[in-house]
Amino acid sequence: FTDLHRLTDLRTQMAELWQALDAIVCPTVPDLPTHQAVASDPVGTNAALGRWTQAANLLDLSATTVPSGTRLDNLPGSATVLTPANTDSLTAAIARRLHPHREPGPPG
Repeated sequence: FTDLHRLTDLRTQMAELWQALDAIVCPTVPDLPTHQAVASDPVGTNAALGRWTQAANLLDLSATTVPSGTRLDNLPGSATVLTPANTDSLTAAIARRLHPHREPGPPG
């Protein structure tokens, strides 16, 4: 019951936040762990990787992830767009602006 009450409080806080914001854009994962890090703590590592995606599910948010280029360490990066529930078209519109669809073309 404590967790359900906390979740209700967080949903209330998010509802207030949406009065001032249209969207939140954040990194998809907080870190890119090594295979060794995952092997030594698979549950903890996966819990950390799901920080924002789990919150989106629990808070009933609309979310999508798009590639965001290469990080400074030459590893791939991505961004997650979060918007209120039932605003999938807004989420998609913002995602398209971050990573517009490109038609396949000749290499070059």
